[in-house]
Amino acid sequence: MKKTVLFILLVLVLFPLPVQGQEGLTFDELVVDIWPEYDDPRVLIIYRGVLSSQVSLPALVTFQIPVEAGQPNAVAVRDPDNKLMSVKYERVVKGEFAEISFIATFHEVQFEYYDPLIKKEGNLRTFTYTWPGNHTVNSVVFQVQEPRGAYELDLSPPFGESYQGSDGLKYFRMSETPFKENESLNILIKYHKTSDALSVGGQSVQPRKPIEPQLSFSFRGWNLLPWMLGSLGFLFILGAVGIYWWFGEKRNPPASLESKPKPQEPVFSELSSSCPQCGSKTSENDRYCRVCGHKL
Repeated sequence: MKKTVLFILLVLVLFPLPVQGQEGLTFDELVVDIWPEYDDPRVLIIYRGVLSSQVSLPALVTFQIPVEAGQPNAVAVRDPDNKLMSVKYERVVKGEFAEISFIATFHEVQFEYYDPLIKKEGNLRTFTYTWPGNHTVNSVVFQVQEPRGAYELDLSPPFGESYQGSDGLKYFRMSETPFKENESLNILIKYHKTSDALSVGGQSVQPRKPIEPQLSFSFRGWNLLPWMLGSLGFLFILGAVGIYWWFGEKRNPPASLESKPKPQEPVFSELSSSCPQCGSKTSENDRYCRVCGHKL
Protein backbone atom coordinates (compact mmCIF):
# COMPACT_ATOMS: atom_id res chain seq x y z
CA MET A 1 0.00 0.00 0.00
CA LYS A 2 2.82 2.42 0.94
CA LYS A 3 4.68 1.58 -2.25
CA THR A 4 1.57 2.37 -4.32
CA VAL A 5 1.09 5.78 -2.64
CA LEU A 6 4.76 6.66 -3.12
CA PHE A 7 4.53 5.65 -6.78
CA ILE A 8 1.47 7.90 -7.34
CA LEU A 9 3.17 10.87 -5.64
CA LEU A 10 6.27 10.31 -7.78
CA VAL A 11 4.17 10.27 -10.95
CA LEU A 12 2.41 13.51 -9.95
CA VAL A 13 5.72 15.22 -9.32
CA LEU A 14 7.36 14.04 -12.52
CA PHE A 15 4.26 14.32 -14.72
CA PRO A 16 1.99 17.06 -13.27
CA LEU A 17 -1.60 17.26 -14.47
CA PRO A 18 -2.26 20.02 -17.00
CA VAL A 19 -4.23 22.95 -15.68
CA GLN A 20 -7.02 24.20 -17.92
CA GLY A 21 -6.45 27.82 -18.85
CA GLN A 22 -8.76 30.78 -18.57
CA GLU A 23 -10.01 30.51 -22.15
CA GLY A 24 -13.26 28.62 -22.53
CA LEU A 25 -13.96 28.41 -18.78
CA THR A 26 -17.70 28.01 -18.25
CA PHE A 27 -19.91 27.99 -15.18
CA ASP A 28 -23.06 25.90 -15.22
CA GLU A 29 -24.44 27.89 -12.27
CA LEU A 30 -23.38 31.09 -10.56
CA VAL A 31 -25.08 32.92 -7.69
CA VAL A 32 -23.92 36.48 -6.95
CA ASP A 33 -24.94 37.81 -3.52
CA ILE A 34 -24.72 41.59 -2.93
CA TRP A 35 -25.09 42.53 0.75
CA PRO A 36 -24.60 46.24 1.57
CA GLU A 37 -23.67 47.08 5.18
CA TYR A 38 -24.15 43.49 6.32
CA ASP A 39 -21.36 42.88 8.85
CA ASP A 40 -19.09 45.66 7.59
CA PRO A 41 -19.71 49.25 6.44
CA ARG A 42 -18.67 48.13 2.94
CA VAL A 43 -20.60 45.87 0.54
CA LEU A 44 -20.06 42.12 0.81
CA ILE A 45 -19.95 40.33 -2.57
CA ILE A 46 -20.19 36.52 -2.61
CA TYR A 47 -19.79 34.27 -5.65
CA ARG A 48 -21.05 30.68 -5.40
CA GLY A 49 -20.39 28.85 -8.64
CA VAL A 50 -20.39 25.38 -10.17
CA LEU A 51 -18.01 24.84 -13.06
CA SER A 52 -19.29 23.07 -16.15
CA SER A 53 -18.85 19.32 -16.19
CA GLN A 54 -16.93 19.86 -19.44
CA VAL A 55 -14.21 21.71 -17.53
CA SER A 56 -11.32 19.40 -16.76
CA LEU A 57 -9.75 19.66 -13.32
CA PRO A 58 -7.61 21.20 -12.02
CA ALA A 59 -8.70 24.46 -13.64
CA LEU A 60 -7.48 28.03 -13.40
CA VAL A 61 -10.28 30.36 -12.23
CA THR A 62 -9.99 34.16 -12.29
CA PHE A 63 -12.36 36.75 -10.82
CA GLN A 64 -12.04 40.49 -11.35
CA ILE A 65 -12.67 42.85 -8.45
CA PRO A 66 -12.14 46.63 -8.00
CA VAL A 67 -8.59 47.58 -7.08
CA GLU A 68 -9.95 49.46 -4.04
CA ALA A 69 -11.28 46.16 -2.65
CA GLY A 70 -7.77 45.05 -1.77
CA GLN A 71 -7.37 41.39 -0.87
CA PRO A 72 -10.35 38.99 -1.12
CA ASN A 73 -12.08 37.88 2.04
CA ALA A 74 -12.36 34.18 1.07
CA VAL A 75 -11.17 31.97 -1.78
CA ALA A 76 -12.29 28.35 -1.46
CA VAL A 77 -13.44 25.18 -3.19
CA ARG A 78 -16.10 22.76 -1.98
CA ASP A 79 -15.23 19.07 -1.85
CA PRO A 80 -17.70 16.17 -2.42
CA ASP A 81 -18.32 16.06 1.37
CA ASN A 82 -19.70 19.62 1.16
CA LYS A 83 -16.74 21.08 3.07
CA LEU A 84 -15.17 24.38 2.05
CA MET A 85 -11.38 24.38 1.75
CA SER A 86 -9.38 27.59 1.41
CA VAL A 87 -6.93 27.72 -1.50
CA LYS A 88 -4.00 29.96 -2.35
CA TYR A 89 -4.48 32.73 -4.87
CA GLU A 90 -2.54 35.34 -6.84
CA ARG A 91 -3.56 38.99 -7.12
CA VAL A 92 -2.54 40.99 -10.21
CA VAL A 93 -3.65 44.59 -10.82
CA LYS A 94 -4.77 45.37 -14.37
CA GLY A 95 -6.20 48.85 -14.79
CA GLU A 96 -9.20 49.53 -12.57
CA PHE A 97 -9.57 45.84 -11.71
CA ALA A 98 -7.47 43.35 -9.76
CA GLU A 99 -7.45 39.79 -11.07
CA ILE A 100 -7.67 37.09 -8.39
CA SER A 101 -6.54 33.74 -9.82
CA PHE A 102 -6.57 30.34 -8.12
CA ILE A 103 -6.55 26.64 -8.98
CA ALA A 104 -9.89 24.84 -8.57
CA THR A 105 -9.46 21.15 -7.77
CA PHE A 106 -13.25 20.65 -7.49
CA HIS A 107 -16.12 21.96 -9.59
CA GLU A 108 -17.74 24.05 -6.82
CA VAL A 109 -16.03 27.31 -5.84
CA GLN A 110 -16.79 30.18 -3.46
CA PHE A 111 -15.26 33.65 -3.62
CA GLU A 112 -15.89 36.65 -1.35
CA TYR A 113 -14.68 40.24 -1.12
CA TYR A 114 -15.72 43.59 0.35
CA ASP A 115 -16.31 46.49 -2.01
CA PRO A 116 -15.71 49.90 -0.37
CA LEU A 117 -17.15 51.95 -3.26
CA ILE A 118 -20.45 52.68 -1.55
CA LYS A 119 -21.39 56.37 -1.45
CA LYS A 120 -23.16 58.00 1.49
CA GLU A 121 -24.82 61.40 1.18
CA GLY A 122 -26.88 62.08 4.27
CA ASN A 123 -29.44 59.28 4.48
CA LEU A 124 -28.96 58.26 0.83
CA ARG A 125 -26.78 55.25 -0.02
CA THR A 126 -25.66 54.54 -3.61
CA PHE A 127 -23.68 51.56 -4.88
CA THR A 128 -22.96 50.17 -8.35
CA TYR A 129 -21.99 46.53 -8.80
CA THR A 130 -20.25 45.52 -12.03
CA TRP A 131 -20.06 42.01 -13.43
CA PRO A 132 -17.00 42.19 -15.75
CA GLY A 133 -18.16 39.26 -17.86
CA ASN A 134 -14.88 37.36 -17.94
CA HIS A 135 -16.71 33.99 -17.84
CA THR A 136 -19.49 32.25 -19.67
CA VAL A 137 -22.33 31.38 -17.31
CA ASN A 138 -25.20 29.13 -18.36
CA SER A 139 -27.38 30.23 -15.44
CA VAL A 140 -26.66 33.25 -13.23
CA VAL A 141 -28.69 34.63 -10.33
CA PHE A 142 -28.14 38.04 -8.71
CA GLN A 143 -29.46 38.55 -5.18
CA VAL A 144 -29.49 41.89 -3.34
CA GLN A 145 -30.00 41.94 0.41
CA GLU A 146 -31.86 44.95 1.79
CA PRO A 147 -29.92 46.31 4.80
CA ARG A 148 -31.66 46.29 8.16
CA GLY A 149 -33.29 49.66 8.73
CA ALA A 150 -33.20 50.64 5.03
CA TYR A 151 -36.20 52.04 3.18
CA GLU A 152 -37.12 53.16 -0.36
CA LEU A 153 -34.71 50.65 -1.91
CA ASP A 154 -34.47 51.00 -5.70
CA LEU A 155 -32.70 48.61 -8.11
CA SER A 156 -31.74 49.22 -11.73
CA PRO A 157 -32.36 47.10 -13.71
CA PRO A 158 -35.44 46.20 -11.66
CA PHE A 159 -35.49 42.83 -9.87
CA GLY A 160 -38.69 40.86 -10.42
CA GLU A 161 -38.66 38.67 -7.29
CA SER A 162 -38.44 39.33 -3.56
CA TYR A 163 -38.66 37.13 -0.50
CA GLN A 164 -38.13 37.16 3.26
CA GLY A 165 -35.01 35.33 4.45
CA SER A 166 -34.73 33.19 7.58
CA ASP A 167 -32.61 35.99 9.08
CA GLY A 168 -35.56 38.39 8.88
CA LEU A 169 -34.03 40.43 6.04
CA LYS A 170 -35.62 41.05 2.66
CA TYR A 171 -33.96 39.79 -0.53
CA PHE A 172 -34.45 40.76 -4.17
CA ARG A 173 -33.66 38.27 -6.93
CA MET A 174 -32.94 38.55 -10.66
CA SER A 175 -32.10 35.67 -13.00
CA GLU A 176 -30.19 35.98 -16.28
CA THR A 177 -29.92 32.94 -18.60
CA PRO A 178 -27.47 32.55 -20.24
CA PHE A 179 -24.64 34.99 -19.59
CA LYS A 180 -22.05 35.08 -22.36
CA GLU A 181 -18.34 35.73 -22.01
CA ASN A 182 -17.32 39.42 -22.26
CA GLU A 183 -20.95 40.41 -21.52
CA SER A 184 -20.83 42.81 -18.60
CA LEU A 185 -23.66 44.03 -16.39
CA ASN A 186 -24.07 47.00 -14.02
CA ILE A 187 -26.52 46.92 -11.11
CA LEU A 188 -27.33 50.25 -9.45
CA ILE A 189 -28.56 50.07 -5.83
CA LYS A 190 -30.12 53.04 -4.04
CA TYR A 191 -31.71 53.16 -0.59
CA HIS A 192 -32.14 55.41 2.44
CA LYS A 193 -30.91 54.71 5.95
CA THR A 194 -30.95 56.92 9.05
CA SER A 195 -28.00 55.31 10.86
CA ASP A 196 -24.75 53.49 10.22
CA ALA A 197 -25.91 50.37 12.09
CA LEU A 198 -25.05 47.09 10.38
CA SER A 199 -27.49 44.30 9.59
CA VAL A 200 -25.70 41.90 11.96
CA GLY A 201 -23.13 42.49 14.73
CA GLY A 202 -20.55 45.24 14.56
CA GLN A 203 -21.77 48.76 15.26
CA SER A 204 -24.62 49.51 17.60
CA VAL A 205 -27.80 51.23 16.50
CA GLN A 206 -27.64 55.02 16.75
CA PRO A 207 -30.78 56.73 18.12
CA ARG A 208 -32.43 59.42 16.00
CA LYS A 209 -32.81 61.70 19.06
CA PRO A 210 -30.58 61.99 22.12
CA ILE A 211 -31.74 59.63 24.85
CA GLU A 212 -32.45 61.37 28.17
CA PRO A 213 -31.37 59.50 31.31
CA GLN A 214 -34.33 57.85 33.02
CA LEU A 215 -34.58 56.02 36.34
CA SER A 216 -36.73 52.94 36.19
CA PHE A 217 -36.98 49.50 37.71
CA SER A 218 -37.81 46.44 35.70
CA PHE A 219 -39.96 43.57 36.94
CA ARG A 220 -36.82 41.54 37.53
CA GLY A 221 -35.41 44.40 39.63
CA TRP A 222 -38.42 44.34 41.94
CA ASN A 223 -37.94 40.60 42.49
CA LEU A 224 -34.35 41.23 43.55
CA LEU A 225 -35.31 44.01 46.00
CA PRO A 226 -35.81 41.69 49.08
CA TRP A 227 -32.41 40.12 48.46
CA MET A 228 -30.81 43.53 48.21
CA LEU A 229 -32.41 44.71 51.48
CA GLY A 230 -31.39 41.49 53.22
CA SER A 231 -27.81 41.91 52.06
CA LEU A 232 -27.74 45.51 53.32
CA GLY A 233 -29.10 44.41 56.72
CA PHE A 234 -26.50 41.68 57.02
CA LEU A 235 -23.72 44.14 56.21
CA PHE A 236 -25.11 46.59 58.81
CA ILE A 237 -25.12 43.90 61.54
CA LEU A 238 -21.65 42.77 60.57
CA GLY A 239 -20.40 46.35 60.77
CA ALA A 240 -21.99 46.88 64.21
CA VAL A 241 -20.37 43.71 65.58
CA GLY A 242 -17.02 44.82 64.23
CA ILE A 243 -17.31 48.29 65.81
CA TYR A 244 -18.36 46.81 69.17
CA TRP A 245 -15.46 44.36 69.13
CA TRP A 246 -12.97 47.08 68.15
CA PHE A 247 -13.93 49.53 70.91
CA GLY A 248 -14.35 46.73 73.48
CA GLU A 249 -10.82 45.57 72.84
CA LYS A 250 -9.53 49.10 73.33
CA ARG A 251 -11.48 49.61 76.58
CA ASN A 252 -10.48 46.25 78.18
CA PRO A 253 -7.01 45.38 76.97
CA PRO A 254 -6.05 41.73 77.48
CA ALA A 255 -3.89 40.87 80.48
CA SER A 256 -0.22 40.37 79.87
CA LEU A 257 0.89 36.77 79.64
CA GLU A 258 3.83 37.55 81.91
CA SER A 259 1.69 38.64 84.94
CA LYS A 260 0.70 35.83 87.36
CA PRO A 261 -1.88 36.01 90.19
CA LYS A 262 -0.39 36.21 93.67
CA PRO A 263 -1.33 33.42 96.11
CA GLN A 264 -3.90 34.53 98.68
CA GLU A 265 -2.70 34.40 102.30
CA PRO A 266 -5.04 32.93 104.91
CA VAL A 267 -6.89 35.43 107.00
CA PHE A 268 -6.97 34.87 110.83
CA SER A 269 -9.12 36.59 113.35
CA GLU A 270 -7.60 39.38 115.35
CA LEU A 271 -8.54 37.46 118.55
CA SER A 272 -6.52 34.38 117.59
CA SER A 273 -3.58 33.25 119.76
CA SER A 274 -0.86 30.59 119.68
CA CYS A 275 -0.38 27.23 121.37
CA PRO A 276 2.06 27.48 124.28
CA GLN A 277 3.25 23.97 123.57
CA CYS A 278 4.04 24.05 119.76
CA GLY A 279 3.40 27.68 118.87
CA SER A 280 0.70 26.92 116.23
CA LYS A 281 -2.04 29.43 115.64
CA THR A 282 -5.24 28.78 117.56
CA SER A 283 -8.71 30.22 117.37
CA GLU A 284 -10.66 31.92 120.16
CA ASN A 285 -13.00 28.96 120.60
CA ASP A 286 -10.36 26.20 120.46
CA ARG A 287 -9.89 24.24 123.71
CA TYR A 288 -7.17 21.98 122.34
CA CYS A 289 -4.36 22.65 119.86
CA ARG A 290 -5.23 21.32 116.45
CA VAL A 291 -1.57 20.39 115.83
CA CYS A 292 -0.20 18.87 119.04
CA GLY A 293 -3.44 18.39 121.06
CA HIS A 294 -2.24 20.41 124.05
CA LYS A 295 -5.05 21.65 126.32
CA LEU A 296 -5.42 25.39 126.03
